[in-house]
Amino acid sequence: MSRNEVKIMLLRCIIKEQNGFFVGTCLELSLSAMGKSVDECKRELQKIIDVHVKTVSDLYNNGEQVLITPVKYYIFKKLWFDCRYACKSIRFTGPPKNTFTKKVVVPAGV
Repeated sequence: MSRNEVKIMLLRCIIKEQNGFFVGTCLELSLSAMGKSVDECKRELQKIIDVHVKTVSDLYNNGEQVLITPVKYYIFKKLWFDCRYACKSIRFTGPPKNTFTKKVVVPAGV
């Protein structure tokens, strides 16, 4: 596998209200962001994800060993997310407002 090969990674993100703020977490990258609204939290989390993915790609392309670590209990949270996302979509109401997915391109060796 060459260092130029890439893969598309689907990131699952959940936003929860905590103490009057909204906290978003990316399950696959174990990243979090906070905002005063769901939309602000989502924007901040997307910015953090973009910076993280660029940094990981740069490190990997410079020969560094890079390991992406998901959140604790990832398998169960992923299952919950996928089931909830699918159930809401089936009812034609769209995905839940406090969840979203984001596709990113990362080096294939990560």
